[in-house]
Amino acid sequence: MYPLVPIPPTQNLGIALFSYDGGLYWGFNADWESFPHVHEFVEDLEAAFKEYKGLAATRTAHSSTTEKRRSSLS
Repeated sequence: MYPLVPIPPTQNLGIALFSYDGGLYWGFNADWESFPHVHEFVEDLEAAFKEYKGLAATRTAHSSTTEKRRSSLS
């Protein structure tokens, strides 16, 4: 299941996010004439989101280690 956002006449790109059952689903709707590089945009966004998820996982792992140290000091 993927979300879809209508494009008003004054816009050339619609982005929708849908979270379901632990997954995050993206929907892109573009005016190909005014935004011909939508594929590159989606690829760049996907790469940036993957990097963000990696940073969040690293931070979560670091936070978990910090919490263990704190609880052992108590």
